[in-house]
Amino acid sequence: MNTLGWPYDFDVQVLQTIHKSVPSGFEPMMDAITTLGSVRVLGGWVVIALLILIRQRRWKSALLVFAAGLLTPLLIEGLKLAFHRTRPELWPRFPDASYSFPSGHALGSVVVYGVLIYLIGRTWPRWRPVLWRLYLILVVMIGFSRLYLGLHWPTDVIGSWVAGAVLLFSLIYWHEERYRADVAG
Repeated sequence: MNTLGWPYDFDVQVLQTIHKSVPSGFEPMMDAITTLGSVRVLGGWVVIALLILIRQRRWKSALLVFAAGLLTPLLIEGLKLAFHRTRPELWPRFPDASYSFPSGHALGSVVVYGVLIYLIGRTWPRWRPVLWRLYLILVVMIGFSRLYLGLHWPTDVIGSWVAGAVLLFSLIYWHEERYRADVAG
């Protein structure tokens, strides 16, 4: 009998349900989706965005992207060191030495893609609703891929989304305040 209780019971139930419900053979697709939240891909987007914004002399926007690119991995590592949560081992998978919470892929995708969508939406406001819907689909798919692959507990992914949203909204608020100060002054 398991005496660990909540959230362990919830986490195990969700992962087992995903594992039983989703037909096998999706691993290559889930590996591809999870790669979209990797440090390499997110870092690549940060570098590309920085180069474009610097070339356009959009310094405040470049500073926002730089801050997201710097603060996101710091937050991820800080939370990993603070919580030391082990990864699920419910079925065979290659070992990962890092901690389960937070999911760097889930948290990073919320912040980096969120900042990029925010900036693109400021440039092309008419596309905002479509961009934010695509963003939500992408972030959910990346988080789900981490669960499908058995690399994180569901509560890790949910907590990562929340932590990422707090950082994203803080960065956007900071950017908006800087923008308003320049317009007013």
